[in-house]
Amino acid sequence: HLPTRDEMDATVGRVLDSSPDTETALQGLNHAKLAFRLRVAVAELETRLSPRQVQQTLTDLAESLTAGCLRLSYREIRPRHGILPGAGIGLIGYGTLGAAELGYSSDLDIIFLYDPDCGESDGPRPLAPERFHTVLARRMLGLLTATTASGRLYEVDTRLRPNGRSGLLVSSLESFERYQLNEAWTWELQALTRGRPTAGDATIGATFIDIRRKVLRQKRDPRVLREQVRE
Repeated sequence: HLPTRDEMDATVGRVLDSSPDTETALQGLNHAKLAFRLRVAVAELETRLSPRQVQQTLTDLAESLTAGCLRLSYREIRPRHGILPGAGIGLIGYGTLGAAELGYSSDLDIIFLYDPDCGESDGPRPLAPERFHTVLARRMLGLLTATTASGRLYEVDTRLRPNGRSGLLVSSLESFERYQLNEAWTWELQALTRGRPTAGDATIGATFIDIRRKVLRQKRDPRVLREQVRE
């Protein structure tokens, strides 16, 4: 039978709670991924599952593992930098992750959003919100892409963030909204149609949905839009 999201979340939680260090936790997460993915493959081969069921289950697995890596990243940086007041970071999935259409070898298209309206973190080395979330996001990306004895979790692509490679790794909600409304290329708006909160702070995710709706509902000249899509 296909594993459920609750089963995945419970397994990830057990791995993190029982691991004495980051390396052990990462090994455990990779083993969990292999085990769950094998079960999905066997279920696909031995029963009549639709491709949609398989894609959704593999997407659930990716969301559960990314949430686990986010939790592990917080745990790693907390002794030095503490935590921030207010909302945390939000992970937005694009592409096949956002559309819940992951395959067995899909990479993850992710952007990071945060609310800048909070003070510094409360650790021995406090950081402002942008810097704190940048450190957190980099650590999380390192965990997701690190090679272990049992493989790596995922390849991750963050180039769909505002301004692509040249843009900041993390974006404030205000700057993200401003960019999407005023500067985004048509292909970026097409990518936004598949954007969806996949992990992290639920408040940030809800705000993203509001921004997405506002951006995509703007009135456009159909003739100009057709030309831009064709280009």
